[in-house]
Amino acid sequence: MSNNNPKPLTPSEYRPPDESTSASSTIPPARVEKILWLGVFVAVTLVFGWLISVVLSPDETVEPVLVAPVQEQQPASQETAAPFEQAAEQQARQQAQQILSQLLDERAWLQQALAEQWAARAFADLGKLGDEGDLLYEQRAYPQALETWTSALAQARQLREQAVDIAAQRGLAAEQSLANDALSQAQNQIEVALAIQPDSSKWQSIAMRIEQRPELQELLAQAEQQMARREHETAVQQLEAVISRDAEYSRAANLLQQARMQRSQQAFATAIADALFAIEQRRFEDARNHLETAGQWDAQNPALIDARLQLEAAQHDSQVIGARQNAEAAEVAETWGEAIAAWQEVERLSPGSTEALIGLIRASARAELDSRVKATLEDPLKLREPNAWNSAESLLGEAKVVRDPGPLLQQQIQDLARAIRVAREPVTLVVQSDGLTDLRINGVGRIGTTTQTELELYPGRYSLVGTRSGFQDVFEQIVIDGEQPRMEVYLAATREVPSQ
Repeated sequence: MSNNNPKPLTPSEYRPPDESTSASSTIPPARVEKILWLGVFVAVTLVFGWLISVVLSPDETVEPVLVAPVQEQQPASQETAAPFEQAAEQQARQQAQQILSQLLDERAWLQQALAEQWAARAFADLGKLGDEGDLLYEQRAYPQALETWTSALAQARQLREQAVDIAAQRGLAAEQSLANDALSQAQNQIEVALAIQPDSSKWQSIAMRIEQRPELQELLAQAEQQMARREHETAVQQLEAVISRDAEYSRAANLLQQARMQRSQQAFATAIADALFAIEQRRFEDARNHLETAGQWDAQNPALIDARLQLEAAQHDSQVIGARQNAEAAEVAETWGEAIAAWQEVERLSPGSTEALIGLIRASARAELDSRVKATLEDPLKLREPNAWNSAESLLGEAKVVRDPGPLLQQQIQDLARAIRVAREPVTLVVQSDGLTDLRINGVGRIGTTTQTELELYPGRYSLVGTRSGFQDVFEQIVIDGEQPRMEVYLAATREVPSQ
């Protein structure tokens, strides 16, 4: 054997701590090898001594001393085995050791995972297969030992795969037992789940909940006493502390709900009393704050609704004045949408108010006029059409007769008048080309082939089209806005059409 080979695993390492094997049943391979080498050494020594005696006494005949081999110490197979058979045996032995190493790792994991509890019979059968492999290995039946240990390794891995489901079952059972405060049962179940999956945050969390449950039960008892003494706020804080440590503690959650309900009833009554007192003192902001506090405790309580009605009645006059001031300010700023909303608020607070009705009519009319003027100014090119131009003229007349027009409307009147004037002032359009392209303007007419021509067009949008035989048609979109008295454009068909 080479000194570079690792020390072989002895089969006895597989056996669990509580099992024992008989040392006298078979001779271990290591001991056989030692005895074998000792026998060889003795034989060589005797032969060497005989040779010396022959050399020293050549005339004396010396009978050689034969040493009989011990059958139980050196198997006959080693004496007669061919090199190929020895290599095959050595290979089987190494493979068996490798499988044994893996089997030992799997069995150690199963022991740590408490497989003896959740798979007692299968785990015992696994041990028996290991013992059978040990015996075959000690008898130097390496192929049979390899087969036996391979079978055991497959069973061990199958158990390990089953362990995941076992952990889930035991973890669920532990959680259910904990919910019923059966702490002993919960502890037994979670120990198995953690043994299988020690890194599971879920099982660790359940184990922590089980560990701290007795302390939390004591805190619950204290909270019940505080509730009996009507110390609701203290009880709520105590129970919230319990829930913060175990959010799934249903008993604590139910008790916390009761404590919060009692606390809310007490706080609601105090807030309503403070609100009514503030209304009497005409401190409306304070009254609203107290009513908001009461609403946080019990938003549907009839007492809260009644208190709010009292506050609304007391605030009515001041609210009407505030809404009217907002409407008047919006009219001055010519923000007619805001003015309409403000007058609608006055109407809501004072149904049938003549002032609110007149204000709504005035603001609505101004809002409608403002919208029409803005729409016209946003697209002045439409004014090239006779109908649009006539409508703009009519709109300008309406705007000019408004009383107290305000700065915004005055500017709109100026802009609208200019747009109407520009729409009737033609612009000179200079069209340039190569003299070969036939030009026309959609909606205006054909220009023909030219190098330059001038047209008088009103502001608007026009499409200039150029065609030439054998060349691709060209297009140009022209926008005349009236801002410039003269515009130039060049268009020519220069890209030939590929021949077929």
